[in-house]
Amino acid sequence: MDFKEKMTGFRSPDIKDYPELKGYTGKQIYDGYIGCGGLYLVSEMVRLMNIKKGGIVLDLGCGLGAAALYLAKKFDVTVIAVDLWNSPETLAKKAYDTGYSNKVIPLQFDITKNIPFAESYFDAIFCLNSLFLFGSEPEFIKRLLRTLRTGGTFCIGSECFNREPDYEVIPEVYNFNWDWNIWDGCCSNYHSPQWWYSLINNTGDIDIEYCEELKDGRVLFEDYALNYQEYMSKDVIETGAVIPQDKLAEQIRYGIEFGLHPTLYILKGIKK
Repeated sequence: MDFKEKMTGFRSPDIKDYPELKGYTGKQIYDGYIGCGGLYLVSEMVRLMNIKKGGIVLDLGCGLGAAALYLAKKFDVTVIAVDLWNSPETLAKKAYDTGYSNKVIPLQFDITKNIPFAESYFDAIFCLNSLFLFGSEPEFIKRLLRTLRTGGTFCIGSECFNREPDYEVIPEVYNFNWDWNIWDGCCSNYHSPQWWYSLINNTGDIDIEYCEELKDGRVLFEDYALNYQEYMSKDVIETGAVIPQDKLAEQIRYGIEFGLHPTLYILKGIKK
């Protein structure tokens, strides 16, 4: 069975469930986003966040900056967009070309080694498809949350598993070498929504109001695999941050057959 046959029965989300994306094409929904969900996931996150005009938002792990621009445009906030791998020049040019250079401030540094922001500086921390790569240490989360003001919103939206996998038996579809080893470099850090709830809750700094697998989480992974070539630009593929389409399809099929699903979750809480 080739990978296209493995995608038989894969689904796509109903755009009617995302009224804020009316008129968008699938390609536009994923334009500039790295990872699964694109604007579908961003829309679900901002529905929960109560972002207010004039606020200061940290976009942590901003990638190519698509979400930072979306937040600035939609909510008229100032977005500090931080990433380790992607050059700030690209986002700076996009912000200038779209008239948001005074609202989107791109920075490149390793935030796990240095958090150069004042305490209580941000009104919200927004983290899309990235925290699992660098933010699983409680001490780091505690230091990060010091930059969020009391009453500010902390929101994560990202890939995960529907349950914690059995780490003694790693499925072959998650343990292969590509440009890097997929399990060690990525999927071992997915965890489950419950795992992320425990990590954030144990800091004692956040009242968690929502932490769940998305209703469309598995559907969005299927849609992502089905439309991979349309959704993923050459620039995104060349980052090496998205695995090949056939491997993604195999992971989803494994989930359907054995119950370990790649999916998406959102966690949202308020700083105490």
